[in-house]
Amino acid sequence: MPSLADVEECLEPIRTMLQADGYGLALSVGDEGIRVCVTATEEACAECLIPKDLMDSMVRDSLEERLPSGYRGPLTVEYPLDGKVTPP
Repeated sequence: MPSLADVEECLEPIRTMLQADGYGLALSVGDEGIRVCVTATEEACAECLIPKDLMDSMVRDSLEERLPSGYRGPLTVEYPLDGKVTPP
């Protein structure tokens, strides 16, 4: 399992992209795999947020390409509209 610091570094470009549109990115790494929570600020642009399945694909690709040993384990991506996002 990769460290939280490695995952954060790997996903920093995605975090930067989200911040430009008023969103945040909270991450956790645990026994259930990697959890990625997209959070919205008051200034968030709802039309700017890409579809969740595309975000999942971008996160997964980034993890597989940028982590030293790759990553093919469990991944959960949560969006603000999921109604249950509680950042780690």
